[in-house]
Amino acid sequence: MATWWELAIPAVAGLAAGLGGAAIAGRSSYRTATEVSRQEADERRQRQFIEQRRAAYVGFLAALKEWQPLRDRDWSLRAAADEPTLTAEQRKTAMSRWERSRELTEPYFRRLVEAEQEIQLLAPRPIRDVTTALFVESGRRGATGRLMEEFMQAARLDLGTDPDPVAAGSPLLENPDVWRPGVPSVAQREA
Repeated sequence: MATWWELAIPAVAGLAAGLGGAAIAGRSSYRTATEVSRQEADERRQRQFIEQRRAAYVGFLAALKEWQPLRDRDWSLRAAADEPTLTAEQRKTAMSRWERSRELTEPYFRRLVEAEQEIQLLAPRPIRDVTTALFVESGRRGATGRLMEEFMQAARLDLGTDPDPVAAGSPLLENPDVWRPGVPSVAQREA
């Protein structure tokens, strides 16, 4: 007849093997869960970053669209104040109108500057470049139609809306002379 320790040794060995196997499986499961958790966290951060850039692009476009008509009004009032046929009193009144208009426009311009700076911090190089060009040209009352199309194309490519540059852009970008001669498209800048 077997003694109790002869029966206990295989039981203890089986229990130890079971616990060891469970520990190894638990550790492996923990590693897998940790890796999945890291991947999910990375994906979540990437989605948040894309959402931040999307919001920055939309904010810039909105600020630009709000500011441009006000800028045009300011330029018109300034041109009226510079009219050579005005008397001194008329010029003073016209300049006063222009100064009041600029005061009203100032917050919109500051919002545009802030939106442009946010893009400079968050966006990849092609978008930063076209944003700078669009910002500068809009301040000069330059031709911005093509630059706006380039901005939209670059934003769509960055956000993954259209991974194909041709699909992301307007057909107008296929002709380099549309709106503003000499301004290369985003695809041409990257080449």
